[in-house]
Amino acid sequence: MEKHLGALSVAARFLRGLDVAGTVDRLRPGRDIAHVTHGQVIEVLMVNRSAAPWRRVDRWAREWAVEDDFGTQAQPLDDDRLGQAADAIAPHLRKLTDSVGVLAIGEFGSSRSGSGPGVTGDGGIPLLSRVIDGGAAEISQIIGTMNAPRAIAGPKEFQPIADSKLISSGNVAALIKVGDRFHRPGPHFQVDDAVYAALDLEVATVVDHSPVRDEDIPAAERETCRVLEDVATGRT
Repeated sequence: MEKHLGALSVAARFLRGLDVAGTVDRLRPGRDIAHVTHGQVIEVLMVNRSAAPWRRVDRWAREWAVEDDFGTQAQPLDDDRLGQAADAIAPHLRKLTDSVGVLAIGEFGSSRSGSGPGVTGDGGIPLLSRVIDGGAAEISQIIGTMNAPRAIAGPKEFQPIADSKLISSGNVAALIKVGDRFHRPGPHFQVDDAVYAALDLEVATVVDHSPVRDEDIPAAERETCRVLEDVATGRT
């Protein structure tokens, strides 16, 4: 029977090197009579999400060489079994992320400090996973998100990157206390129009960036973005 291969062999090598299935099964052992373990299901789901929609995974696994590369049969991978595995790991996502993240750093040597919440400096390895209530205010999540990677990595330099919800007196005080630099856009309505009018475009740096929406527009007709660095003081 002819099956699709794609990048399954490469994915299997990486996932086995990071011990994803083993980590899941140690955190959430399944029943001995199960056809596939929670770890095997999650491993296959990770590959499936990079190659196809999460729909009829059992049929996808039959058409692709999943059994050959992962040793996992397609028949047990129905919607019920996928849901059971997802429910099983939900309470352990933080430990799972921490464990796999540490192995990834050891495997690939990416140990730079975070350039954004939850990832290493090169952006390649997520170190923080957290599910937050949809009704929770973003502004109240900053300090917890900031402290979680520090608890994992110890004394490191972090640079939180966020939208305008980063700014509150409590958040800024916490960032200043630990000496972290942070990045966030400033709402334009907080800056007086006279400030913009007085800017000298001749000394501004042209940014080599073009929005995706302008890709089909001739370069000479595209908008030009310029950047000026300044220091502003004010009250939060």
